[in-house]
Amino acid sequence: MISTVVLLSLDPPDFVVLDVRGRQHSTTMQAAAEPAAQLPELNCQRAGHQITCTLTHLPATVTRIEVTSGVRRLLELDAGTTTFTLAEQDLAEVLGQREFRVTLYDTQGRQLREFVRNTAFL
Repeated sequence: MISTVVLLSLDPPDFVVLDVRGRQHSTTMQAAAEPAAQLPELNCQRAGHQITCTLTHLPATVTRIEVTSGVRRLLELDAGTTTFTLAEQDLAEVLGQREFRVTLYDTQGRQLREFVRNTAFL
């Protein structure tokens, strides 16, 4: 899927963040193999400087969950642990905002899905 974003303005803003990757990334074969009702979701909420996230609708093929920020691995969870909390100060800064990734893996270590979250949108 190709997306095009055009921003026209006589008075352009000083700073713009466009997340053109979307909220969910997946391999084409994996997305086609799963019915829409089975797509996992990541819901995150901020309370002060803490971010709590919950994964729902995890398919049985997910065995490992990895949470990273920048080049650092923050958490590695098994598929039975679907809720986790992060400290905002532990997140790497990307374009002036703190960002983290939640990646789902199968038993062979293949990436099934990746969620990217930016604290500006929580």
